[in-house]
Amino acid sequence: MNVYAVDYLEYCVDKLQVKEEAIHNYLISLYCKMDDEQPLLKYLNRHGMDEKDVYYDKKYALRLCSENKKHIAAVKIYSAMELYEEAVDLALKEADTDTAKLYAEKPEHDDVLKKKLWCKVARHVVESEKDIARAMELLKECSLLKIEDILRFFPDFATIDHFKDAICDSLQDYNQHIEDLKCAMQEATDSAEVVRAEIHDIRNRYGTVAAQDKCDVCSYPLVTRSFYYFPCSHVFHSDCLIAEVIKHFKDKQRMKLEDYLSQLSSMSVGATVGSGTSLSTSQQSREQLQERIDDLVAAECVLCGDIMIRSLDQPFIPSDEFQQVLESWR
Repeated sequence: MNVYAVDYLEYCVDKLQVKEEAIHNYLISLYCKMDDEQPLLKYLNRHGMDEKDVYYDKKYALRLCSENKKHIAAVKIYSAMELYEEAVDLALKEADTDTAKLYAEKPEHDDVLKKKLWCKVARHVVESEKDIARAMELLKECSLLKIEDILRFFPDFATIDHFKDAICDSLQDYNQHIEDLKCAMQEATDSAEVVRAEIHDIRNRYGTVAAQDKCDVCSYPLVTRSFYYFPCSHVFHSDCLIAEVIKHFKDKQRMKLEDYLSQLSSMSVGATVGSGTSLSTSQQSREQLQERIDDLVAAECVLCGDIMIRSLDQPFIPSDEFQQVLESWR
C-alpha cells in the first residue's frame, strides 16, 4: 500500500506541482520508512537544496531522518538549513570524508567558518583515518588551510618526511608575504614623505595682492575691506564670498553659518572687559568663530571648485521667479 501511496504522492509533487507542506511531509515520512535511501535522496536533490523549492518542514524532516537513520539525507537537510557545521560533523561521524569536504566548501561568504570546517575534516583524516598523506592533499584542496592549522593534529611519532614539502611551501608563502609587507611599508613611508613635503610647501606658500586688484564678485577694489585670497588666484571680499557661497548651502549649513556670523557680530573688539585675562579669552573666542566661518565659506573657491561644477545644471532663473522675469520682458 505504501508503494502506491508513494507513487501517487510523487505524481502530485512532480507532475501536478503540488506545494502543500502536508503532502511533502507525508511523502518524506514514507521515504524514511523505506530500506533504500535513494528515493529520499533524489527527492531532496530536487526539492531540498534551493530555498524556493523547499515545501516541506525541514525540522520535521530532519527528525524523521534521525529516527530512521537516514544520515546522508540528514546531512542534506542540515545543508538546506545552512547548518554546515552540523552537516560536516554528521558526515564525518558516518566516515564519509568526501561528503564532509563537499559541505565544508558550502559557506561561500564566510571564510572563517569554511576554514573551521576544513580543519574538522583534516583532524578526522589524521586522527581517525591515520592517513597523513591524504591530510597533506587537503592543503591543496582548500587554499584557506595552512600546514600550521593541521600540524597540531599529527601524532608525536610522525616523521617530518610526511609534511616536509608542505612546510617548505608554507615558509615560501610567509617569505613572500613578508616581502609584500616590506614593499607596502616602503610605499607608505614614501607617501608620508611626500605629504610632509606638501605640508611644508603649504606652510610657506604665499600670494601677492596689488593695489588695483578687484573683487571677482563685485569688481570693487579688493583692499578696501577684508578679503579672501585662494591658491587659484581668485580673490573676494569676505561679505561678497559669503553672499555667493550661502546660495549653495543646504539648510543645516546655512543655519550654522548664520549662527556663527550672528555670534561674531555681537562681539565687540574694543569692548571694555573686566580684566586682561577676560580680554584675551574674548579675542580667542572671536578667532575660533572666525576659523569656523572660514572652514565653511573658504573650503573651496566658488568660481573653480566643486560648487561651480554642481551649479552647471541649475537654471539661470529660479523657477519661482521665472514667471515674474517673463512678464518683465513683455
